[in-house]
Amino acid sequence: MDKIPFNPYIVGNPIKTKEMFFGREDDFHYVIKKLGTGRSNQILIFCGDRRSGKTSILFQILLGRLGPGFLPILIDMQILAGIRNDRDFYMSIIDAACTQLNLPDITLESFQDKNTETTIEGLFQSFLFKIEKKFPDKILLFLLDEYELLETKIKDESLSENIIHFLAGILESPLKISFIFTGSTNLENRKVGYWKTLLGKSIYRKISYLSPNDTGRLITEPLKKYIHYPEEIVASIYRLSGGQPFYTQVMCQNIVDLLIEEERNAPTKGDLKAISKDIVNNPLPQMIYSWNNLKDYVRLVLSALSGVLLSPQGWAGTQEVFKYLRKNKIQLPFKKGQINILLEEAYHQEILRKNDQGLYSFRMDIFRQWIKKEHSIWKVVKEIGIELKKPFNLLLVALLSGISIIAVIIIWSLILSGSNGFKVDGQDNTRDSGVTDIREPEQIKNIEIIANNGPFRVIIDSTTSFTSEGLPDEKKIILPSLTRSEHSFEFVCIQTAERKTETIEITGDTKSIGVVFSEKSAEQTKKPGPGATSTAAVTGSIFISSDPAKARILLDGEETGKTTPAYLKDLKLGEYTLEIILEGYRSEIVTITLDSEETPEKEIILTKAIGFLILKIRPTALVYFNNITKLIKDDDTTYPIETPRVKALNVQTGSHTLTIKNESMDFERIITVTIDENKTTTIDWDIKKDINPTFTEE
Repeated sequence: MDKIPFNPYIVGNPIKTKEMFFGREDDFHYVIKKLGTGRSNQILIFCGDRRSGKTSILFQILLGRLGPGFLPILIDMQILAGIRNDRDFYMSIIDAACTQLNLPDITLESFQDKNTETTIEGLFQSFLFKIEKKFPDKILLFLLDEYELLETKIKDESLSENIIHFLAGILESPLKISFIFTGSTNLENRKVGYWKTLLGKSIYRKISYLSPNDTGRLITEPLKKYIHYPEEIVASIYRLSGGQPFYTQVMCQNIVDLLIEEERNAPTKGDLKAISKDIVNNPLPQMIYSWNNLKDYVRLVLSALSGVLLSPQGWAGTQEVFKYLRKNKIQLPFKKGQINILLEEAYHQEILRKNDQGLYSFRMDIFRQWIKKEHSIWKVVKEIGIELKKPFNLLLVALLSGISIIAVIIIWSLILSGSNGFKVDGQDNTRDSGVTDIREPEQIKNIEIIANNGPFRVIIDSTTSFTSEGLPDEKKIILPSLTRSEHSFEFVCIQTAERKTETIEITGDTKSIGVVFSEKSAEQTKKPGPGATSTAAVTGSIFISSDPAKARILLDGEETGKTTPAYLKDLKLGEYTLEIILEGYRSEIVTITLDSEETPEKEIILTKAIGFLILKIRPTALVYFNNITKLIKDDDTTYPIETPRVKALNVQTGSHTLTIKNESMDFERIITVTIDENKTTTIDWDIKKDINPTFTEE
């Protein structure tokens, strides 16, 4: 590849060109749908946190992203800092409009000279009518960035409340005019009363994170001729930034700077790790601002969650956070249930994401890493003034211990006095009380598995495997942790492919598990001495696993009847072709050479096979997927899906059952759709008129 010529990434400033702007198609479509021809005049408010891309969207609208039906005029409220009164405000808007329209017959000076209006409001309204006459088929669209600054100006008396009432009056006029505001909140959350005059004409749109696809485009497309991004690097950047455009740009800017400096064309995992570490050690002002604006108890729960989650892939819920706080002897000033409320608050602030099981993880993993390092639970406890639990009174502990011992002696006396158990009030208490223990399974750590012959492999519950091969002691495996419950174990001697299967109950007393392979197997692993010959048929085995598991295994094109992870044994030496097949994923083919010296092992990382689905179902209906995990959700996707939806959904390939509901029509139908990789399937269906939907594929 050629040398990287420059770094195109912008950090801290809005994107003002088309080339570096990616995504937001749904947002533009929403504007057209709500403000387009035939709609009433409206104020549309883009709400979102700082650096979420709101201003960049306004610049894209100014560049014509909405099409020829709109006449956008951008009013950057920052440049109005010097206004002193209402007249300055209106004249600044007229001046900005005349400059951006760039029409010879519409300039601020000529317009003032030709108009004799005595009030500034009348002059502004005459200007609007002139624009309407000049462009009768267009919708005049004023774009006001950071509308809260109007409130600031009114508060310091630079502007009057009449500004707001006048805007409300314009929206009721016959003029085709609308406004787009950007801000951190909607009008309903403003505490001053004059905004109420606009509430009836206001609609809101949350500006959030980019989808995984659009984030990938932002990462790879600006310098695609010069930089090769491995898929795992793109995925890691997305996990670090969560698709937040500002943080994604920060990551990309640092990567490109590093590649230019070192004259390379491909980033590595080490590069990304070093850049992440630097950001954690030197946090961005936006990170500090976001943290400082959180409520005290939200910060406490986020700090605890960062302590619980040990990796970007981790998930945890109220129970895990509560255990972590209790383990660290934090004296909570609220009940356990409040933790879930605080987690939900952080979720709705888009700091956290939530899965279908109600567990949480950080939306941006770089935020998790920073909180874990810089805002430990101890630091947060000190900052917000929470006390630690006081130690127990030793005398009370001793007294309770004595009572417990006496109680145990009495109970055992009662048990031993009966033949089949003890009875109270005629009830046999040896039976199950019917009470279910709803506590989460305890994790038993560092269980040793010891074999009489090695190396060997253990497959637990048909999903997780460990090997002793390459360890200092090839006859021992130490399991990191295992839940206290019943598990299936499959032990395999790697040298001989001998297999043993057992079901073992793991309890708190389980310290080690022994596995004994046959003596014959042990003898077979010994290499023959000098001059010795072997008369046994020479065969071997292959161990194949996949992520995710349960994939079908084909050997030289033939079904083996096995699913991953699995051993293929009693194979003659030679070369084999294995195909791994799992619905919803791309099939993978590998070639493995089998010889007598070792058992080849291969782990296949399967890639999701994605197709696209457009739901042109009308009137509005709700679409439920039979398997929501097969729906690759964008940030703005909620479940169930509301139709009609013109933006394609990313769906794993295969057959899917959809339930279509419209409660007002008392309509419910179940249909099946097949999604092919990289193909777009459209369901076109007027449920009022058509008996069955029409399926098309492109």
